[in-house]
Amino acid sequence: RLDAEAAFRRRLPPARAALLAGLALGDAGALPSELRAAVRDAGATHLLVASGSNVGFAAAASVGLALAFGAGPELVAGAALLGAGFYTLMAGGDPPCARAWLMLAAAVLARLLGRLTPASACLTAAAAALLLLDPAGALSPSGMMSVAACAAVLAASARVERVLPERWPFLVRGAAGVLAAGLAVAVALAPLWAEVFGRFSLIGPLTNIVLVPLSGPLLAGGFLLWGADAWLPAVAPAAGAGVEWGLRVFERVCFHAAALPWASVEVRPWSGLETAAWASALAALLVLPRRAASAGLFLFASAC
Repeated sequence: RLDAEAAFRRRLPPARAALLAGLALGDAGALPSELRAAVRDAGATHLLVASGSNVGFAAAASVGLALAFGAGPELVAGAALLGAGFYTLMAGGDPPCARAWLMLAAAVLARLLGRLTPASACLTAAAAALLLLDPAGALSPSGMMSVAACAAVLAASARVERVLPERWPFLVRGAAGVLAAGLAVAVALAPLWAEVFGRFSLIGPLTNIVLVPLSGPLLAGGFLLWGADAWLPAVAPAAGAGVEWGLRVFERVCFHAAALPWASVEVRPWSGLETAAWASALAALLVLPRRAASAGLFLFASAC
């Protein structure tokens, strides 16, 4: 990781090297305060930490390489675990990456055993394993946010997939899915965000329609730039220019979004009773169409 960050600093301006280190490696410690605030108010802070999506990109790249060399199903599965595991260790083994790797391991094991395992079951197994192996990490803000955000995305995706018309173009369906996922995460993590950050990004679900798809190519571009810097110095300037263009787009979206007067609002930490009411209201929505259970949960939330 240190070698990759050094390559970024050699090939990019300091602020953009720090931004790429956050996007590719989850290390945004050197990010300038002005850019950090813009990213926060634009609702993109989750893209500057090593997260499950980064682990997924690493696994997908490893699978692509394995398939390119004609590997069989077992070797492809092993390549996914090794590639994702390498990235998890490289990024520091933080709870979000560990949770994602454990989910991948559960899914690969189920596939090799010939069992169909839904993503929700993999998440449950990963959360339980993380709690057993690293209780402090599992109960840390990043650990709880990771599990809650993944659960929210899975719940939202399942419902959006049923609602969106199949005749809609692929890009429109994809944008609607990202928007729904962003809204679901914002709602699910509201008490944690209030406690940890003291702010809500109102524009985050909209900016993520652009920034989430952009983060994948920037992650890949960071690793390509690292490789070019080490083994193909003649190509490194061109690779750096391409990555810097993407980083410039990321910056501009964040700054323009954060400059809107309604982009984010300050909030106070929630009380235990307020958090219980919020959780009960969410549970009431999730149990629909079970009307009796939903009505009971809504009544409890109102009483709180």
